[in-house]
Amino acid sequence: MLKVMAELHEGSCGSHSGGRALAIRIKKQGYFWPTIIADCETYSAKCDKCQRHAPIIHQPAELMFSISAPYPFMRWSMDIMGPMVPSGDNELRFVLVLTDYFTKWIEAEAYSQITKEQVEKFIWQNIICRHGIPYEIVTDNGS
Repeated sequence: MLKVMAELHEGSCGSHSGGRALAIRIKKQGYFWPTIIADCETYSAKCDKCQRHAPIIHQPAELMFSISAPYPFMRWSMDIMGPMVPSGDNELRFVLVLTDYFTKWIEAEAYSQITKEQVEKFIWQNIICRHGIPYEIVTDNGS
């Protein structure tokens, strides 16, 4: 039965089909045993070529929806990138980035370390003084 599965799955007639399809092909060739479906599913799951070349299906955990803003500079997203590998001592290792949802305008600045005071100063100088008080600043809370 292993030879039959191997030939129909990956042999000259093989199409690297899934477990149930392989079981149906085997039945059409006139072979049957009580655990044919389970055996075929196990065989297909262990096939190296199938695992390497099969399409990966990513199903979202919840429904996705777009976040938009009705006018420019109303809603900003904030993220901190880093730590990046510095080229010397006391180099800039972090980048604070704010992006406007409506225009995709970016305000960014590099820092050697990120503190609460630096974030507040950056938002005051680069967002509030330049574009006005935003309705919302969206963060991912460090995730």
